[in-house]
Amino acid sequence: MAAAHFDALAARHARVAVGGLSMGAVLALALALKRPAAALMLLSTSLHFDGWNVSPWRRLLPLAYVPPLRQWLAFRETPPYGIKNERLREWVAQAMNSSHVSAAGADRLPAASLYQASRMIRLVRRRLHTIATPAVVLHASEDDVSGPRSVLELQRHLATTPEVHWFHHSYHMLTLDNERGAVTQAARQFLQRMVPVEALSPSLSP
Repeated sequence: MAAAHFDALAARHARVAVGGLSMGAVLALALALKRPAAALMLLSTSLHFDGWNVSPWRRLLPLAYVPPLRQWLAFRETPPYGIKNERLREWVAQAMNSSHVSAAGADRLPAASLYQASRMIRLVRRRLHTIATPAVVLHASEDDVSGPRSVLELQRHLATTPEVHWFHHSYHMLTLDNERGAVTQAARQFLQRMVPVEALSPSLSP
């Protein structure tokens, strides 16, 4: 699906940048293994789930991947939901309680989805050294889901050293939390350098 979207954009534009948050960042890296992305925006990249709010029990998670357990097990999200801003966190909690989903995601993570995510992480980690796409890495120093290890791995193993920005007043959900404006600005400035507007081809008529 991601590759199909990339191809549709590539048919209309000379250069296509891709990015994502958390597992979305891992998906962007996986896509860069298959498609010639012009730039990568990697927010809160989750190559490791080792943040300060991750339960020690998570090391037993591979047991939940055993069929048929992964077809019916699910894991509930817990506060702070990747958000340091207390008012926003309360709003997210209310949304999860009322509709089981919020701007921060669903209130439960199916084991089957986590299993597929773990497979993609392993693939990407093995092949990081083959990705030479210019990348910007945006990460919270207090990320509650994925600690600094993921950033260090990107710095050490990507074929091209990424540009790194640390944010000190937010948690995992950088695009929602206290520094979302600064996050947007850093991503925008990176894209303006890597994919300048004058280098883009005009959109083709449908």
